[in-house]
Amino acid sequence: MNKAITQSKLFLLVFFVLVFFAACNKSSEELDPFDYAENYSNELLLDWGNLYLEVERYAPNYRPPISARTLGYIGLGIYESIVEGTRKNRSLAYLFPGLTVPGINYSQVYHWPTIVNAAYARSMNVYFPHIGPEHRNAIQQLEEKWNLEFLTSIDNDVFERSRVHGRSVAMSVYQYSATDVAGHEAFYNPTPSNYNPPSGANAWQPTPPEYSLALLPYWGNVRTFALKGNERLVSPPLPYSETPGTPYFFQVLEVYNWVNNMDHQSRWVAEFWSDDNAELTFTPAARFLAIAVQLLEQKRFNLAETVEMYAKLGMALSDCGVGIWNSKFFYNLERPVTPINRILNQNWKTICYNPLQGYVGKSPNFPAYPSGHAGFGAAGGKILADYFGMNYAFTDRCHEGRTEFLGEPRSFNGFRQMWEENAYSRIPLGVHYRMDCDAGIEMGIRAADGILSLPWK
Repeated sequence: MNKAITQSKLFLLVFFVLVFFAACNKSSEELDPFDYAENYSNELLLDWGNLYLEVERYAPNYRPPISARTLGYIGLGIYESIVEGTRKNRSLAYLFPGLTVPGINYSQVYHWPTIVNAAYARSMNVYFPHIGPEHRNAIQQLEEKWNLEFLTSIDNDVFERSRVHGRSVAMSVYQYSATDVAGHEAFYNPTPSNYNPPSGANAWQPTPPEYSLALLPYWGNVRTFALKGNERLVSPPLPYSETPGTPYFFQVLEVYNWVNNMDHQSRWVAEFWSDDNAELTFTPAARFLAIAVQLLEQKRFNLAETVEMYAKLGMALSDCGVGIWNSKFFYNLERPVTPINRILNQNWKTICYNPLQGYVGKSPNFPAYPSGHAGFGAAGGKILADYFGMNYAFTDRCHEGRTEFLGEPRSFNGFRQMWEENAYSRIPLGVHYRMDCDAGIEMGIRAADGILSLPWK
């Protein structure tokens, strides 16, 4: 009898061991109570990206660093809203002291696209509090469009739970962003009258024809996501000199001669990348969201991948903007028009113009070194290359069909070619020296590398 009991116990032990290992060998998909975000399309994010570009274009005073910062916080918000529903990603909230993000209830079902839709819509409303009713309605209509589609396939309680979660995460990230005093709602006073640019040899002063006050002179104090300390500062520019044959004078002369001997190709490149005028185009920072949307329309990624891409892109552009503006107002280098008018030709003008307002021969209203265009291009290009490959060939159709300037599409053999063309397009436009472009690329790559090194997985 004892032998029989022993055999019975042995049988039960083997049985439970087999059941245990069978359970352990089940895939995570079989054990998890909800679908992964990777199982869904990214189509709604393409819609939101396009709407962002339209709203940002017309939003009063939404200039490049401001837009870059907003893209960073929106990207972080949508990322954190569904990170618990991804297979491989992890929350980054612990990296940012003061940021507390609400989590999901793992015993309940969520719909990840509804969460992203709610988070993006809420973000657009809070980061653009000063836009008109036309764009406010466009945000509402896009959110409702996707909500109606989702409600045909999910239960009302799942929908409502998901929408509440998306909105709450977006608001938690927004509230964290609001504690960054230097950056929060800077669009209400982008050219503070209390800033007096320093005078002296080769020091930047407001330029013709508008002689506008300095744009965002304190932006170097804005909070960053990855850049730290002196990483916000590029290496110094060339030593100032008006002596012919010196490196500095040569760079002044290069701008002067290039503009004076403009051909169609140079003008096309210069105008294609300009994006200098509010309401005419989106900003130079948002340009790389526009390129990302184009690429995503050709080579589809899933919802989780695209959320991660948007977050990395926005955060890299934001850090780059802080580093560039910090360096600009640290070195305070004059625009090329100033030494050219002083030592070469007092009547010389840039070819940068505003077709909407009629300004001819303008220069951006902040110091030259380093170039923001160059920085945003390298930062955006480096992030996109991480997804598509550095040598991914593509055509940028951002301004296809425009008639106010040369906006015909341009094709590239890879992202490095793209960001270098974007950077050096500022020389034939007449608004930057070559060293500005070099240093801008340096900062853009640094910012992108910092974001890519964060513990995303």
